[in-house]
Amino acid sequence: MEMAFLFILPAALWAHSWQMLGRYGSPRSMGVIGGAVAVILLALVALWRDSAIILGSDNALAGFVLAWAIYCALLAGVSMRGYDQKTLGYYGLFLAVISVIVVLYYFLGDAVLSSQDASPTGFLGRGLGVISYVMGIYAIILAILGGLLFLYLAVPMRGMRLVTGWSFLLGSIASLVLATLVVLGMSLPAFEVV
Repeated sequence: MEMAFLFILPAALWAHSWQMLGRYGSPRSMGVIGGAVAVILLALVALWRDSAIILGSDNALAGFVLAWAIYCALLAGVSMRGYDQKTLGYYGLFLAVISVIVVLYYFLGDAVLSSQDASPTGFLGRGLGVISYVMGIYAIILAILGGLLFLYLAVPMRGMRLVTGWSFLLGSIASLVLATLVVLGMSLPAFEVV
């Protein structure tokens, strides 16, 4: 489920970035992409709930995927039906908070949630594996994007359109690079507890 999420969500982020940069002529195309990604992410949550690579992380990951599926559905509603963009902006703050919680879960969850003594073999505990580091980095990227979306749409600040658009574009590319590196067998060194 992690790999599908890593590869599918960047499509909506990529398309939304071009819409923010003013390169889409028709907002309906953004709505179709957002709606398609929302349906795929909802199907991931509904059909593959027990397919998480990290044992015990399927509930946390399902909630995270569901939060971003709602973002894609709201994006489709804003683009196709002309709903207010501030709703999407305020939801961006929620996404930023949820993403920060997921970052803490993937980087510190083993030490915080484990009742056993943590062995010094991995990052603050037993080590969660490569996919955990990747999901943690991915969640950091999504937390930044959610915060920028909030600043751009809910709190209209001058000049945030270009900053947010380029950040979404670069964030979607970085997400795809992370997913591709995992598929190619990237290994990250475990951090030692001092």
